[in-house]
Order: sequence, then C-alpha cells, then structure tokens
Amino acid sequence: MDISISDFNKIRQKAGKKIIMMPDNVQALSNEVKEKKLMLEQQMLSQSIPIPVYFAPFNKNLEHIINDITSTPIQNNVQNKTALGQLLLSVNANGYHITVDGQNGVANKNSKVSTIQGEFVPNPFAMQQLESGGDSNILPLILITANLKTFGIINDYPLNADTAVLMALIEIFSKLHTTVSTTPKYRLGFLLSDSGLLLNFQGSKKWIEMDDSLALRVIKY
Repeated sequence: MDISISDFNKIRQKAGKKIIMMPDNVQALSNEVKEKKLMLEQQMLSQSIPIPVYFAPFNKNLEHIINDITSTPIQNNVQNKTALGQLLLSVNANGYHITVDGQNGVANKNSKVSTIQGEFVPNPFAMQQLESGGDSNILPLILITANLKTFGIINDYPLNADTAVLMALIEIFSKLHTTVSTTPKYRLGFLLSDSGLLLNFQGSKKWIEMDDSLALRVIKY
C-alpha cells in the first residue's frame, strides 16, 4: 500500500530484488486506491525492469518483518537527521537476508495463454450445402470474442462483465438454433481468451497464430 511509482523507480535502480506484499483484502480497497495501483501496474509493464519483482500474498510473518525493518526506537526521533542518528539507526536496525532457491530468473518465452473456443453446428441451410458437395467451413463466420481478466496486481473477478455477456449470448443463440426459422445462415463462433488489454491481447494473438488461414478468411464480422 505504501509504494508509489516514484518509489518503485528509485528501488529498481538500487535494489537486487523486490518483494511486494499484497493487501489482506484487495476487494475492500477503495476505487481511488485501486486506480493508483493500476497506474503502478501500467508503469511496471511499460518499462524494462532489470531486477526480479515478487508479489506475495498477505502474510502475517512477512508483515512482521516489514514492520520490523521500517520502524526502530529512534526512527521518529529528530536525531535521525544527524550523522550520529544515522549511525545509531544502522546499528539498531534489524537486518534480513532473503534467498530464492532455484536457477536465476529468465524470461518465459513459452508461456501458455488459456483460450476457449466453440462453434454452433451448421444450420439446415448449411447441411443442404454439404449434401450438394459444399463445405460448411466456407460459410461466413461471425466471431464473438471476450477476454478474461485474470492477470494483474488487482484482479476484480466480479468485473469480468464481457465474459458474462459472452455466456449470455451463447445461451440466447443456442435457443435460436432450436428453431429452423430463427437459425442464422452463418457460422457462429465464440472465443474466450485470457490476457486482454493489459497484455496487448496475447490470447487473441496466440489464437490467430494457431488457427488455420481458411477460418480467418471467412470471418465476416
């Protein structure tokens, strides 16, 4: 809660690693505080950070360490501003050494982004095309997409409204497909991918790279 963009920029230039402990109840934070943390998040994603940054869930032991190293008997004394005060502070302060097991951290170039896709079966119009030697894959495709918000400092899962709308549309169109007269003469596809605006729509990007070119060519909307 104490870190600002300015603090982060100073720390990243001097520290070897950084640990950020999350608040006990993120959902209870005010909108103003959340907005500040999201600004910090954007700043962190928009620059190259030479040190590892760890995000820890709220932990009583870690909170004790943080309180221990940020408060000393003379911290609030005016002597802190003198050379003697600084010397006493360095002697009285508690020191902690944090180690991380395993290999050195490297960028993960093979990260997996979850993508869920589905499509309604061809309607009777498409089936007639198939019987006459046609291919349902050449029918124009309407692709309805949404992005999950599961990555970030603050994950407001109840605010995945676009995903909820996608689920509602699937239910509505599934009812339309039960009646011939209301069945659309299009392929209806649904794509739910992780990592939206925050990570430059990496889920959609991965899907485009993996999908066959024919499906992309027949996308009408």
